[in-house]
Amino acid sequence: MTMQTRFWRLSAPAGDHAARDTEMVKVAMLIAAAVAAVYTTVGVLGDDRPLLVRAVLPAVIAIIGFHQLRRRRPRPARLLILGAVLVVIQVAAVDAPGVEEASLLGLVTIGAALSVVTRWSRSAFLISFSMLIIAAQAWWASGDETLGLAVAKGVTHAVAFLFISWLITWARQNQETEEARYELLFARAPVSIWEEDYRAIGEWLDGLRHRGVEDLRSYLADHPDETINAATKIVVKDVNEATLDLMEVAEKEQLLGSLAAATINEPSLASFEEQFVAIWEDRDHLDTPLSGKTAQGNDIDGVLRWAVAREKGRLDLGHVVIAMVDITDLRRAEHRLQELVTSKDQFIASVSHELRTPLTAVVGLTHELRHHHASFSPSEKQEFMELIADQAADVANIVEDLLVAARADIGTVTVSPVEIDVAETVRSVAEFLGKGYHPEFVLPPDRSLRVVADEVRVRQILRNLLSNAQRYGGDDVVVRAGQDVGRVWIEVADNGAGVPEEERERIFEPYATAHRVSGVTAAVGLGLTVSRQLARLMSGELSYRYESGESSFRLSLPSAG
Repeated sequence: MTMQTRFWRLSAPAGDHAARDTEMVKVAMLIAAAVAAVYTTVGVLGDDRPLLVRAVLPAVIAIIGFHQLRRRRPRPARLLILGAVLVVIQVAAVDAPGVEEASLLGLVTIGAALSVVTRWSRSAFLISFSMLIIAAQAWWASGDETLGLAVAKGVTHAVAFLFISWLITWARQNQETEEARYELLFARAPVSIWEEDYRAIGEWLDGLRHRGVEDLRSYLADHPDETINAATKIVVKDVNEATLDLMEVAEKEQLLGSLAAATINEPSLASFEEQFVAIWEDRDHLDTPLSGKTAQGNDIDGVLRWAVAREKGRLDLGHVVIAMVDITDLRRAEHRLQELVTSKDQFIASVSHELRTPLTAVVGLTHELRHHHASFSPSEKQEFMELIADQAADVANIVEDLLVAARADIGTVTVSPVEIDVAETVRSVAEFLGKGYHPEFVLPPDRSLRVVADEVRVRQILRNLLSNAQRYGGDDVVVRAGQDVGRVWIEVADNGAGVPEEERERIFEPYATAHRVSGVTAAVGLGLTVSRQLARLMSGELSYRYESGESSFRLSLPSAG
């Protein structure tokens, strides 16, 4: 804002009106006191009684103004009206040459000032004060001056008063328009904007120069506490609404004033250092990364744009404007993307390993059967065939999970619900996993629990849960089933270490794994993701819990009963 805008603030709220009224009373009081002092001094030294009498008016105005300021109740309109009345009375009482012209000029000046602070109707005020000027001139008319000439002179000064008042009104309206535009741009800007006072920083930097500091960066590197101490000298003068949202505060007063040392953290120090270096190098703008925390303790990542105007070629550090563009979501997205890239790499490595292991067995066994078929006994051939079938089934299961995951991403996974028996399905999946795998079953009699679901998809979910328990769980694996109101649940539990609490939801995300077991191939990280997706497609749910040393996955599906 310009100096005039900062001084007058005519369209400002009540607090700024009070500041303006105080300034006007101060100015009027000082002028009146100065005039009274000059009249008194000259009158005493020259033994001029009329000058001493003329000192009474400004002295009275100065005393009343001082009284208003002392009581902290400035009333510039009352003071100016009183001054106008006293001018009119004094000129009539003191018959001295040249007094009328000076007093008319004083009346015009008083009227112009009143046009700024009066609460009257504008038209009524202009007419009333114009009539006062004309009436005063007629009253002051000397003996050799006709009434008509006196009125004409009064009209001339009244026109001058009206013209000056119009100029003030025009300037005031333009200023209000500019302030409204500024208020709109500042208050409603979608990015965080701060107006701050860096004058204390300028004084501190000047002090460092006098002490012989030449390289500020090196100095701050050697004296890290100086950056924090200096930052606390910054005074926040104003912030916009976007800043309140960004900093998670309800009232701007929480942010105004000197920066508290507690709000300055390690990540933000680099930003403050760059700002101080910019002032040191006499730069008037700066873009720098900024990291910090909100009032609620949440992290903020942003780009700080620091700018300061110049006044007579020097940086106006009393009015530094800072805009902060919040890129927290962008940083999170970048971090998430990096995690996905890392997960993708792990996924490719895991898939390669998972596929290579059974395929190596299949290729090796078929090679032996192909080239040495006659050298194997029938039982050995049967064992080879079973191993090939099991390894091929493992490959098929991995591929099936990959296909479901890919289709889920584009929303093309379908299910075909039918009525199926829970106990029969669970046992058949356990048998399919191999002869060496014997979980404990706590199941109701066959056909007593039935669900409406896609049998192929239910088998796929149970296969993933049982495989996870076999690979990563404890020695004891238990498969239970039961029924709640309208729902049937199937639970696969084991006595293993379980999933860390912070990982218990993440294990359902794509490519996420929570276990690294020595000697066991890392999982692809899709089994649980696919299983939960399939459960929800069948109006069910898949959840995990760890209680009393037992880790369990529970599949819930709609009951057929």
